[in-house]
Amino acid sequence: MLDISHSIESVGNHLRRAIAIGTPTDCKELLLDVDFTRNTDEPIVEAVVISGENILSYSYLRSNENSAPMPPVVEAVGQGEYVYEAYPEIMKTGVFRLLAADYCLGIVSANTKLFFSQSSVDSFPGHRYRIVAVFPFASKVIKRFKKEYPKVNVAVRNFGMSADALRSRLGVSDGGNLRLYGFTDSKGNRVLALTEPG
Repeated sequence: MLDISHSIESVGNHLRRAIAIGTPTDCKELLLDVDFTRNTDEPIVEAVVISGENILSYSYLRSNENSAPMPPVVEAVGQGEYVYEAYPEIMKTGVFRLLAADYCLGIVSANTKLFFSQSSVDSFPGHRYRIVAVFPFASKVIKRFKKEYPKVNVAVRNFGMSADALRSRLGVSDGGNLRLYGFTDSKGNRVLALTEPG
């Protein structure tokens, strides 16, 4: 799929709106609303998520995103807290700072595209999971992980290895209700957060 920033720059000041469209699990299309008869000051960037009869839309201006402050950094995450992963269409648009500000969420790192909170935020445009347990990425954890959690869906963000590689290292298979996030925290440590739909 086209890179949205490159597409916006390529069209220039004739672009009215850039729209990423898809489902809660997959970004399907990038649409560009172009009017070559007039110039626009700045295009609207929008994500549209279609789920059955429901349509969710999130839009912003890139100048607002660029001028927004960085989200607060969460030093450590713990059991009972929440992790949020934006829908693919929203991630595709490149919004990050505004999204965190709109929903009062923190981050562990600017390169780890996950958001965190101590209490649940129901309206976030993405997936929300409750943290069941947090582990350091260490050999003693790796050795016993499969015994306790033989089936778990694995995802990584800024972790230094792919989800497939982490799954293989842990010896687990995909499936079940649990989701394991591997990410790098604010101190540069690799962390495993076991979560459930929240």
